[in-house]
Amino acid sequence: MAELYFTKEALRRLYRCHGYERAKRSLTGLLDHMAASELPEIKRLRRTLKKWREEILNHFRSGLTNAMTEGFNNKAKVVKRMGYGYRSQNNFRLRVNRRTFPRMAEREGFEPSLVFLLNTLSKRAPSATRPSLRWGTRNQPNS
Repeated sequence: MAELYFTKEALRRLYRCHGYERAKRSLTGLLDHMAASELPEIKRLRRTLKKWREEILNHFRSGLTNAMTEGFNNKAKVVKRMGYGYRSQNNFRLRVNRRTFPRMAEREGFEPSLVFLLNTLSKRAPSATRPSLRWGTRNQPNS
């Protein structure tokens, strides 16, 4: 049990690292430590971490995660469970939009565009480089 706890805490420490190089060293050290384990769960976790190594380290380069996407997916699943099935794909889509973007969904004909979703996901970019989020002015510079 102590070995599992140590591994969990080492993985948590990995995500608290600042900078790509520190994270890379931390992940390498964690994988080396996990290699000595006899527990099948830790061996399986090690294989998974090795498989996703570059993707994990990319988080430390960009600072981006898929948390918002996972949140959208979770809301869609909740809507699906609450609806006990939908006869129309369009109704399901509208219900998910209403749940995910409540204030904007009140506008008639609201349909989130890919540009809107990308802007929502990448709030790090300066506003001057992002297209306007006002409807009807998409892909025009902010004024």
